[in-house]
Amino acid sequence: MKETVCSCEELIPLSFPEEYSTPKQANLVSSILEGSIWDISCPSCKRLLKLEFEAVFHFPEWNLDIRFYPEESRNDFFIGKIKHSKSGRVCIGFPELVEKVKLASDELDDQIIEVMKYQFLQAKGFPENWKLYYSKFDQESEKIYFWLEGIRPAELAQTSVPFTIYTKTKSEINSWLKKSEVKEFTTPPYVNVFQVAKEEST
Repeated sequence: MKETVCSCEELIPLSFPEEYSTPKQANLVSSILEGSIWDISCPSCKRLLKLEFEAVFHFPEWNLDIRFYPEESRNDFFIGKIKHSKSGRVCIGFPELVEKVKLASDELDDQIIEVMKYQFLQAKGFPENWKLYYSKFDQESEKIYFWLEGIRPAELAQTSVPFTIYTKTKSEINSWLKKSEVKEFTTPPYVNVFQVAKEEST
């Protein structure tokens, strides 16, 4: 059985499953988007604890499987200490999980979105510590919004691009996917520009 320790030193037993599926957990998508899927309240001091655990998520309505790893596993993943399936998608850290679920819900292709991020970061010179996360597609303004992390400590900025950039990138995606530097971050299961952007900024 898993356990965690609160800052008040209370030892709390945990019973979260290792596998999730939308047919079995009706509120799965909303609990991810709200950030509450692994929230618990300490029985002693009542403090809210926001936890992360390795888990597999199945979304048959989107034909999508995601293997999730906590942020603390990032380095182990990239140096090959973690063995994983080559199918589906991998997310490391909760913001990446939220992003993938939002993209699937909005019926947007994650490879196209990552190429768009790459273009944006490349134009800015791959600033150190910058990260982009998909936020939403606003149909009224026909814009795609992103959260931008890293400009200032502990702050998020928001930027947007016209949806026409998405459609243009979609029309060119086969050419993009042939580029060696793009293959690095668009080849499943870890489809995310983060690692390439990190290398370019160092």
